[in-house]
Amino acid sequence: MIKEIIKIILPKSTKIKIRNFLSLIRFYSNYFYDMKRYLTYSATFVNKEPNQLLGKIIAHYHVIEKGLSYQEVRLGFAKDIVISLISMLKIYSNKNFDVFNNQYLTAISVVRKYIDLHEQKEFDITPIKSMFERVKFSENSSKGGSIQLTKNEINKKSKLDFKEMAFSRYSIREFTEEEVTLNVLEEAIRIAQKSPSVCNRQTVRVHIVLSKSTIQKYLIYQNGNRGFGFKINKLLIVTSDLNFFEGVNERNQSFIDGGIFSMSLLYALHYLGLGAVTLNWCTDRERDNEFRKVSKISNNENIILMIGVGNLPDRFKVPKSERKNLNEIVNYIE
Repeated sequence: MIKEIIKIILPKSTKIKIRNFLSLIRFYSNYFYDMKRYLTYSATFVNKEPNQLLGKIIAHYHVIEKGLSYQEVRLGFAKDIVISLISMLKIYSNKNFDVFNNQYLTAISVVRKYIDLHEQKEFDITPIKSMFERVKFSENSSKGGSIQLTKNEINKKSKLDFKEMAFSRYSIREFTEEEVTLNVLEEAIRIAQKSPSVCNRQTVRVHIVLSKSTIQKYLIYQNGNRGFGFKINKLLIVTSDLNFFEGVNERNQSFIDGGIFSMSLLYALHYLGLGAVTLNWCTDRERDNEFRKVSKISNNENIILMIGVGNLPDRFKVPKSERKNLNEIVNYIE
């Protein structure tokens, strides 16, 4: 009864202010909920769980796999990363975690490929070899490393059924000097526009960076393009416009819409015969703000990721990027 009287007495502007204040409290509590869960379960502070350690192991071996896939491998590359990876593998096995795990075996394989390459080139990495000898592993795996592909093979498989196209898509880091034409990029974006978005709001925006000099300037703010960024011919920056969202329940929706669109765009680029590599936008607020000043990307757009694009060379190598076993990602619910 009292609530109804207050609703009648209070002017509309006051009621709006109260509603907005209560909404603000909900935002704070929900973002705190997100933060608490992330800090509790991520590997930010602890490595108690197998998956917390595996996440770091995978990230480390992926850096090494990328280096092994370059056309011109720099001997002695990523030594600190390799040493750190071996240390984590020892911790993992000493904790009696599953040494038959697919990703653990892949990491073992990647380190072995790294050592084999340097032995073939007679480049001394004795400390790494000595460390690796003390790591426990159950089998000689060949899961990690790089594989050789051809442009003809990729172009053929990308035009077959969806399964063949999906299995033939890799992150490409070797490109020719040939210019990527804008009409092909626009066609790929048109295909990606068929991606679902919340309430069909179509919040995604794609910024196409054309000049090599601007691309290199922008890539300074991205932390995963070392060794190949200078080869990228066109850079796509995928964003999602926050103006289309409302309320606390949609606080993460821009990343979902942007992620769905980005995967469709990657498939479209692959289908159209272009090489592409996803470049994460894992950054803090300082770097995000610095980049916005340089790029003039509007503050109302969440940056989702970047995609480096180029034309395929006739032959090139890619990281194997071993996938997890199906039983690691599928859960059946009655």
